[in-house]
Amino acid sequence: MTPIKICKPKLAEGGIKKIRLRGEIDSQGALSLEKLMNELLDKKCHDVELNFSEVNFVSSAGVGMLLGFVSSLRRNGGEVYFTEVNEKVKDIFALLNLDDYFNFNKPSQNDPMTSSQQGI
Repeated sequence: MTPIKICKPKLAEGGIKKIRLRGEIDSQGALSLEKLMNELLDKKCHDVELNFSEVNFVSSAGVGMLLGFVSSLRRNGGEVYFTEVNEKVKDIFALLNLDDYFNFNKPSQNDPMTSSQQGI
């Protein structure tokens, strides 16, 4: 197992927080990611882009954490965008019928759903 590495969030155009993930989102990785996600929620960040280009596995704990985070942001008018998700990870989400729930599209800079937020 490759432990999760979470790159420092970067503020992109449109107020979107971009976060690059590396490794595997297992139970330990889910805890690390949950800590960051709680910080983002506390700071009232609305739109987040999670880059999965270097993630090869997501456990049930990781899926549960991602579901909770997406739900929390959507309740507050925000969105989470999953980008550069490899087929292996997409297959995990599809197997759980979550491929329609998660947003795999890149956020549009002109999208009215993106909001300008202060950085964390």
